Amino acid sequence: MSISSTLSFLNFFGNIDILLLILVRLVGFFAIFPVIASTSIPMQIRLGLALAMSYIIFASGHYNVPAYSPQTYEYIGLMMNEFFVGVVIGFSVYVVMTVFFFVGHIIDTQIGLAMMSVMDPLTQINVPITGNLLYLIILLLMTQTGGFHALVAAFIESFDIIPLGQSYIIQNEGLMNMMIDSIVDFFTIGVQIGMPVLGTILVLDVALGLLVKASPQMNIFSVGMPVKLIVGLLILLALTPMYSQVYDAAFNDAYRSIVNMTHVAAPEKIP
Repeated sequence: MSISSTLSFLNFFGNIDILLLILVRLVGFFAIFPVIASTSIPMQIRLGLALAMSYIIFASGHYNVPAYSPQTYEYIGLMMNEFFVGVVIGFSVYVVMTVFFFVGHIIDTQIGLAMMSVMDPLTQINVPITGNLLYLIILLLMTQTGGFHALVAAFIESFDIIPLGQSYIIQNEGLMNMMIDSIVDFFTIGVQIGMPVLGTILVLDVALGLLVKASPQMNIFSVGMPVKLIVGLLILLALTPMYSQVYDAAFNDAYRSIVNMTHVAAPEKIP
């Protein structure tokens, strides 16, 4: 074994604590990041991916070594801090992506599919069938265009902006306000995306109401529900060319959220 290889080997094991801190932040991010957090992907693959990326970041040297006393409780505190940093940054992506489940719930309620649902492997809860369809379309577009690579790259930049063990998470008013704004935008964006279907179904409900007044003997339930379902599905089909624009907006929001969350949690924000 050459001298350089020996020194690299010793440097690796001499800084194993730094590697573990990097790994914990990545695990926190991947624990909530779409697709990777899905239980359909084996745990071994997810941990292997996080470990491989941790070593790449460790070998690149794009991080600051935290100063701490060699005491167990303090190191555990650093690990918990890094895990919450990853979760907070991943939360910004999770909110943007799950807005499509909210849109699907609104649409399904209006067109009569509210009682149909599928199991989401990430959250282990039932999600609306239309929302799951929109979610899978966005994930497919994000995979095809390399959006996941861009989001992960934006997260990796957090190691330059937020040094290991020096994040500003606790009592960060700006971070809390940003998370609240993300939740508010969740409902706003959801209503905006579902507005074409909501508006059309509202007009259809008014037309059916007028039709009942003109012909009281007609059974509105046997006629209205199939019509609303067919019209709703046709609208979703007609809006297919707009899905790329919806994806662009979702990706830009997710990327911007990662960047903003990272800068707000940076230690220079400490008063």
